[in-house]
Amino acid sequence: MLGVLIVPFGTMLRSRLSESLEQARDASKKAATMLQPQAGFLRIVTLGFVMLAASTVAGYIELYLTTYTIVTLHRSSTIGFGTAVASNVATIVFSIVGGALSDRIGRRPMMIVPSLLLCVIFIPAFWMMIHVHSVVALYGGVVALVGASGLVGTAITTHISESLPPERRAGSIGLLYALAVTIFGSCTQFVVAWLISATGSPLAPAILGELSALAGLIAMLFTRESAPARLERALP
Repeated sequence: MLGVLIVPFGTMLRSRLSESLEQARDASKKAATMLQPQAGFLRIVTLGFVMLAASTVAGYIELYLTTYTIVTLHRSSTIGFGTAVASNVATIVFSIVGGALSDRIGRRPMMIVPSLLLCVIFIPAFWMMIHVHSVVALYGGVVALVGASGLVGTAITTHISESLPPERRAGSIGLLYALAVTIFGSCTQFVVAWLISATGSPLAPAILGELSALAGLIAMLFTRESAPARLERALP
């Protein structure tokens, strides 16, 4: 109910704010050509959906860590809720850092490098949380996973928005995000709980997270740079 209150403000912003990406395109004809989608609408939405789906799966595994800490690792509820606090703080900090860096060095580096890092640390972070019986190790694993996801998340949504044609941008990014969260967000935590029960291994969520991060990384490798500042610096 509180979320509904944002609707009039969103409507006001949509009707009054200018399109910053269009201003960037007007800076130079060459930049305009470079900024236009090069690969076609279907390619952009397909890669975008895969990236958003992968990000959603990883994100909902991380959201499950509070329950995971209490039910699977048998820690106290206080420690379990502490993982939620650590996760939320890390999300805020690393999302801001990731967004700022993507403006400076480009969207692709800030998608690919953190995703590669996530592929490397997903299983070791869970192994550490399971086998090192320390609150520091637990929260450290949570912050490492959520931090890598936060770095890449902002760049993904911005890249998709910049890559889409203006007349389709708002509806397309909204639909892609809604579908990714509805399909994968709605079932990820149930799948995680089932995997732990079926395999008897507390490491099962890490395997799922690893596969999702790898799928997202593969999609990112087929993207093209979209950051206006990065493209304009590449002009002769």
